[in-house]
Amino acid sequence: MSDDSQESARFFHDFGFYSVARIVPAVLGVVALVVFTRAFSPSAYGKYSLTMAFVSIFTLLNTGWLEQAILRFEPQADDTTFRDTTATILLSLTTVAALVGGLGYVSFFPRSSAYSRFYLGGLSLILLQGVFTTLRTFLRSRLESRRVAIYNVVQAGTKLGAALLLALFVLGDIVGWLWGTVVGTSIATALLLYRTELTRASIEIDRELVGKMFRYGYPLIGMTLGYVLLNFADRILLELLKSSRAVGIYSSNYSIVNRGLPLVLAPIIQAAHPLIMNTWTGDNEEELGELLETYTRYFLLLGVPATVYATVLSRPLSVLFLGDSYHQGYVVIPLVAWGVLLWNLASLGSKTLEVKNRTLTLFAGVTAAVVLNLLLNLLFIPPYGYVGAAFATFTSFTFYLVFVLLISRRYIEWRFPRRTTANVVVGGTLMSAPSAVLVLLGEYTWLTALSTAIPSGLVYVATIYLLGELRDQEIAKSKALAANRW
Repeated sequence: MSDDSQESARFFHDFGFYSVARIVPAVLGVVALVVFTRAFSPSAYGKYSLTMAFVSIFTLLNTGWLEQAILRFEPQADDTTFRDTTATILLSLTTVAALVGGLGYVSFFPRSSAYSRFYLGGLSLILLQGVFTTLRTFLRSRLESRRVAIYNVVQAGTKLGAALLLALFVLGDIVGWLWGTVVGTSIATALLLYRTELTRASIEIDRELVGKMFRYGYPLIGMTLGYVLLNFADRILLELLKSSRAVGIYSSNYSIVNRGLPLVLAPIIQAAHPLIMNTWTGDNEEELGELLETYTRYFLLLGVPATVYATVLSRPLSVLFLGDSYHQGYVVIPLVAWGVLLWNLASLGSKTLEVKNRTLTLFAGVTAAVVLNLLLNLLFIPPYGYVGAAFATFTSFTFYLVFVLLISRRYIEWRFPRRTTANVVVGGTLMSAPSAVLVLLGEYTWLTALSTAIPSGLVYVATIYLLGELRDQEIAKSKALAANRW
């Protein structure tokens, strides 16, 4: 088998397992969304959503840099030294975070706050999620996509079961959703610890390695932290400038996009990232550029139709998955969906800078996007509420994509597949035609819109095939790989 065939087989193998790792948790997350938006008010959901925003931010600040460093350096590192150093860092970070968080709760956090009952659950989740994702990153780095899928499914299933039990039957409060997440993550983390070699590590540290990992990883989490802030800063400002109810309506509809669209987008990036890092030798820019162009093509072929679906089915999705008091927020789904697509596309293109260790450059770009987002939110939330927040998100994500496209030319050129881009634009436009006809005829309802889903998908596939985008050898290879996997 040629190197290209091996790379292709490895990509589709990992893409399949990473899809499972996303699909099952996403489906279970949607089940939770359906249940809890009907059981609790938008105001209660808004408080839960803001708590999870802070959990995401502080988890990322604590251990996010370590995960990035593992993906970059573990494939070329000495196994024992890297394992011992990583385990020591993780233990130190978790201990310090627990001490600081506990001291903050005892000394500073006001007991009268509406968020006081969320504090300890949030702190527990920060600690557990940091350990879980770091251990899982070792599996990703070693291309063990099957095990990643297994542990993701275990975490998602136990989270949902515990959340339903605690929120609906034991506590009768949405804070039970948070504690259910803690319980599920505890179980998945315990299983990971039991099966991973980090439990056999010594408490030793290579200071030179730590410095290299920190210098690479911490600036790089600026990109991920930027995504978190771009996702959640608007919710904080909505809380301050509007109300918890506005946060709940916005967050719930945003969650439909964030749980659905990454099912297509994230597995591509998760499969491509370690393959790119393992391919990079330090001077094979041409080979890496071709590899990235191929992955970009896959991203566009799958990502654009998924985003068109989110756009034309925005109202039916909100009606199906959310309680009645949340439906009015469906108008944010198209803006958020296209913004998420562009951000993930930029994340794929940013690998050209990551392999060159230009993480500070990425950090600068994300910082500029966050500042732009904050300014736009301050400008548009007062008059337009959560619609203004969605517009700010879309604009900021678009800005970051343009930044990566321009800057990547200085290092490894991100060759954009222009022919594929044109073809998916044509296919996506024709795909949206049935819904557009319903709107023009005044027959657009959530039921009629859903009835166009399958015909629209067939239109897209037929269009890109007739345009020559679906190559016969790729179809044959995909069938062979699928048959072999089954």
